Amino acid sequence: MTDHPAESQRPHLSLRRCFWLCLPALVIGTIVRLSFLVAVPEVFYGGDSSSYFAAAHSVYIDHEFDMPPKRRYVYPLLLVAAPPVPFCNTAQIVALVQHLAGLGIIFGIGWVTGNFVRRPALWVPLVTLFPAIWPRMIYYEHEMICETLLLSVFIATVALAAPRDSLASNRRLIWFCLFALLIVAVKPSGRPLWFGLIVAAALITHRPFRWPWLCYSTFPFVILITFTSGGDSQGPWLFLSSTLPLVRTEGEPYAAERALLRPTIEAARADLPNYSFRQKEFKKLLNDSHDKAPLGPAYARLVSDHKRFASFAQSLGREAVLTHPFQYLGMIGKKIVTAAGGQQIQQRLDPQIFWDDQSDTSEIRWREHAEEMRVIYEMDEPTYRAMAAERSQRTVWFSPFIRSFADVNWLQVQRGDPGEAPLIRFRLLGGLALWGLVMTLLPSRFVRTSLLWLPLVFYLFGVFAVGDTVTRYLHPIEWILFVLIAIGLDATLDGILFLHHRLRPSPHPSPPPPNYVVKRQPLALG
Repeated sequence: MTDHPAESQRPHLSLRRCFWLCLPALVIGTIVRLSFLVAVPEVFYGGDSSSYFAAAHSVYIDHEFDMPPKRRYVYPLLLVAAPPVPFCNTAQIVALVQHLAGLGIIFGIGWVTGNFVRRPALWVPLVTLFPAIWPRMIYYEHEMICETLLLSVFIATVALAAPRDSLASNRRLIWFCLFALLIVAVKPSGRPLWFGLIVAAALITHRPFRWPWLCYSTFPFVILITFTSGGDSQGPWLFLSSTLPLVRTEGEPYAAERALLRPTIEAARADLPNYSFRQKEFKKLLNDSHDKAPLGPAYARLVSDHKRFASFAQSLGREAVLTHPFQYLGMIGKKIVTAAGGQQIQQRLDPQIFWDDQSDTSEIRWREHAEEMRVIYEMDEPTYRAMAAERSQRTVWFSPFIRSFADVNWLQVQRGDPGEAPLIRFRLLGGLALWGLVMTLLPSRFVRTSLLWLPLVFYLFGVFAVGDTVTRYLHPIEWILFVLIAIGLDATLDGILFLHHRLRPSPHPSPPPPNYVVKRQPLALG
C-alpha cells in the first residue's frame, strides 16, 4: 500500500523548528506546573503508590533488596534512587521529575503532530496547548504512579518512527524496538501498546522478516517480563469481574464455587446494560478474603488460596467469553466510553482537596507503616500533620480556569435507568477525534498513521477487557486523540482547498493584441 502523492510532499520538520512551534505551550505548561509545585511541592501518595514504593521500602527499611511481582522493573527502581537526593524529600523529588517529564511530553506530542500533518505551523502550537493545560495530565504527573513515565516512553517510541522513512534505517529500527521494550518494562500492562507498535512497524517497513536480529532479541524479554510481573491472582480476579454477568451459575467445573457466586452473578445481571458503572462494586466483592466477607467464609478461603482462586477465576471468565463473545465485546465497548466520559481529576489540583484526600489516605499509613512514611517525607507524624495543615491553606491562581474544564471531555455518558442502555453523546472534542480516526484509516494514510491507531485500538480493548472504568487507564493513549484532531482538521482543510480549486471558474482567454497577425498555412493538396 502506497501513500498518496500529497502525503509525500510534507514539509521537512527540524527539531529546532518544532521547538519554536512548541514554545508557547512549553511556556504555558511551565507556568502552570511551577505554580502547582509551589503550592503543593509533594507528590500524592495514593492507593497504588505503596506497591510501587515496595522496592524502596525493602532497601531503606528492611535493609535488603526485594521487588514484589506486583510492581517491578523500571519505575520501582527509580523510586529506590529518590530518598538519597539532597535538599528535598522523596515526595518532592518525584513530583519535580515527573513534571519535567511532562514538559518533555509536550514537545514529543508536538514532534509527532508535526510529522503527520501538512501544516505544522498551524497545528503544532494548537495541539500542544492541550497537554500543557489538560488537568488529567497535570494531576497524574503529581501522583506517585508510573503513568507519566509510561506516557513519556510511549511518545518517545512513536517519535522515533514519526518522520517519513525513518524506520528504513536499521539503526533507527533497533532503537525503536528497544524503546518499545522499555514500555513493557515500565508497566507490563503496556503490552498492547508494544504489540500495536510492532505490528505498525511491520506494515511500514514491509520487511519484518528482514529486521536486524537485535530487534527480535527484544521479544524474549517482553515474554520474560510478562511471566514475572503481576500478583498471583490479580489478572484472573479482574478478568472474572469483567465477565461476571456472563458466568454460568451452575454445573461443572467448580460447581460448588459457582453456587457461592450465584447471588452475586444474578445481581450483576439485574442491570446488565449499566454493568460498566457497577463493575467496581463487584470487583471488590470478588477479592475479599476477610473472615466476615459478604460472600461468606467459604468464598473467603477460596480467595486466600491464590493459586486455586486464579485457576477458578480464569476458567469461569474464559468460558463466559467463549459462550457470549459478542455480549462481552459490547461490555468492553461500554467500559471504554464510560471511562472516556468520566469526569477529569481536576478536584485534586485544588490544594485543600489535595491535602484532604492525602490526609485520609495517610491516616492508616502512619498507623501501620510509620517508617515508610518517614522515608517518603523525611519527618515524623506531628511535623507531617502541621505541614499538611499549612499546605491545605494555599491557593493556585488557575483554580477558576480548572473548574471550567468540568464539561470539557470526549463524551457525555449518563447511566441509564435499570435495564435501559446508558445515554452516550459525543462532545466536540470526541467528535473531532473520531473524524480524525476516520481520516487515518483512508488508504493514503492507513499505513503511516498505524503508529497511532493500532496502539490505540489494541490498548483500549486489551486493557478494558480486564479492567474496569478507571479513567487513569486512558492516560497513556489520550494524547493520540489530540493528534487525531489535528490530522482530521488538516485533511478537511485539504479537501476544502481541493474543492475550491476544482470548482473555481477557469479564467476567460484574453483577446489577441491589436497588431497580432494570424499566419495562415497554405492548404496542402494531396
